[in-house]
Amino acid sequence: VCPARLVPAYLSDYAEHYDKEKFEKYDGMECCECGCCSFICPAKRSLAQSIKSMRKMILADRRKGV
Repeated sequence: VCPARLVPAYLSDYAEHYDKEKFEKYDGMECCECGCCSFICPAKRSLAQSIKSMRKMILADRRKGV
């Protein structure tokens, strides 16, 4: 269902466990934050929100030079 052909369930798990390495390895930064994953999720998980939070954290770290 992801227009970017990502696997939001995995990316959300990586985000919730603060696993930046795997998040970036599986193209989490390519997420367009459309919210399709959260809308279609049968478990009603807020996948897009956790992915968005991890993206923000990674971008902030990059700005700091970490």
